[in-house]
Amino acid sequence: MLWYASGFGYSNAILFNAFMFAVASIGGQLDLRRSYRSLIARRAAHRWMQFAWLTIFAFVGIQMGWVMRPFLGDPALPTRFFRTGAMNNAYVVIARMIFSAVR
Repeated sequence: MLWYASGFGYSNAILFNAFMFAVASIGGQLDLRRSYRSLIARRAAHRWMQFAWLTIFAFVGIQMGWVMRPFLGDPALPTRFFRTGAMNNAYVVIARMIFSAVR
C-alpha cells in the first residue's frame, strides 16, 4: 500500500507487482529445493521431477499473471472486472508482439 500511496505511476506499479511475484516465486522454489534435497540424494529421478515442476510452475504462473492483470487497474481505462482480451493466451500475445516488432 505504501508503494501505491507514494504516487508512482501505473507502469511503476506493474513493475513493482512483477518484482514482488518474482520474489515470492523464488522464495517458494528455494523452499521446495531445500525440501527435495534429501529425496534427490536418494534417487536422481527426483531431480527431473523438480525440474518438471519448475517448468510447469513457470508456464502456469505466466498465464495466471496474464489473466489476473485486470486487478491492477489502468487509470486510463474504465473500471471493469475483466479487460478486453483478458482470457487470451499470454504466449500467443507475446508471439504476436515479437512478430510485429520483427516485421
